Amino acid sequence: MTTTRPPSLETLLILDLETTGFSPEKHRCIELGAVLFSVSLRTTLSQVSTLFPVDRNPAQRINRISPEASQRPQPWEQTLELFQVMAQHADVAVAHNVSFDRRWFGSPPLPTLTLPWVCTCTAPWPSQLGLRPGRVKLEDLARAYEVRIGDAHRALADCTCLAQILARCDDLEGLLSASLAGPSLIAKTRLGPSSESSRSRKVRTSSPKSIHKRSQGPLAGQAFALTGTLASLSHAEAQQRIEAAGGTVTSSVSKKTTHLVVGANPGSKLTVARAFGLVILDEAALLQRLDHGSTSPRSIHKLSQGPLAGQTFALTGTLASLSRAEAKKRIETAGGAVTNSVSKKTTHLVVGANPGSKLTVARAFGLVILDEAALLQHLESAPT
Repeated sequence: MTTTRPPSLETLLILDLETTGFSPEKHRCIELGAVLFSVSLRTTLSQVSTLFPVDRNPAQRINRISPEASQRPQPWEQTLELFQVMAQHADVAVAHNVSFDRRWFGSPPLPTLTLPWVCTCTAPWPSQLGLRPGRVKLEDLARAYEVRIGDAHRALADCTCLAQILARCDDLEGLLSASLAGPSLIAKTRLGPSSESSRSRKVRTSSPKSIHKRSQGPLAGQAFALTGTLASLSHAEAQQRIEAAGGTVTSSVSKKTTHLVVGANPGSKLTVARAFGLVILDEAALLQRLDHGSTSPRSIHKLSQGPLAGQTFALTGTLASLSRAEAKKRIETAGGAVTNSVSKKTTHLVVGANPGSKLTVARAFGLVILDEAALLQHLESAPT
């Protein structure tokens, strides 16, 4: 009997279409937008958008694309060729409404697309987001992940919005895997424990040898969750190394979780972990424990202290009541980290008078931007 190997989940082709109607047999696709997205890096690799020439557009009131605009000279054939090359580099196609978008591929001018599909409107999003069960609106997802969504109902705008949402998803790999597995697993994921947790319980119940193996190593008896983007490890690699060291990894934070590993742009798991009083580790501390089996209470206590634990700040402009050195000291005392430049690992930018180019970069990365008053409010509960 042959087994079907699950697809790789490293590179996504995020798609959206605008059409002149609902039927591929009667109407035409008027616009294609696509983003090639890296799962492990949580970033966009390339993106394209093009209009296709049409004589009429009955859906103009919805998509705001006039037939005249679609007929203007532009290299749509070459753009379509580039899209096909992007598809060759992708492992999975992602769309918010797969049941609608998938039907149009193979009908001119769109090529046939043979990739497996993930539908984000029916994906098993974390329950703590408070989303309505069933078909989730893109606007509701954007609001839950604090992603700004524009007024323009255009293909590339929706692709870009969806890419930003996926970049902020803590367990994106798990979400994609569950979505590809089919409705039965999705229902289990929504209503009960994660599939990984279920597998772990089966292993513990049926195989004493596996239990013995899992109890060995420096992380034996410890349960980890992951949030944010790690610099040197993907979530899958981190999970593999934690389990090899005797620990377990869960897709969500609960009272059974003992540690939360925090990377850049952490999600809602960090808030839940603080409420439960879990040990919070940055990537360096995790690697130290994996490499050396270090369980130093002093280092754990230091990482888990303070209201800004797991957050990385940059500063720009002149602050009224604090010097840069004073601001840096107070942030670090509160458990945060301070960097000299803005990168994807930065979570917050503190802006004073006459800010520099860091502000532009921070906006491009979608960082949290604080003025001095907001920073001081964050620091209120921290020792000076």
